[in-house]
Amino acid sequence: MSPWHFGLNQGPIVLMIENHRSGFLWQLMRACPYIVAGLRRAGFTSGWLPTRSQRQIGT
Repeated sequence: MSPWHFGLNQGPIVLMIENHRSGFLWQLMRACPYIVAGLRRAGFTSGWLPTRSQRQIGT
């Protein structure tokens, strides 16, 4: 084994397992205004993104 072996594929796998268990990563992503704004700019309008009227109401 190389001394420079870092196991780069292990991190995403651990994150996927934790997200399946608790949904914590999805909660973080949904709460990040930069991610929401980027998805809107990319043209996404449905799914878990709140509609514009829901954002104004605060729900």
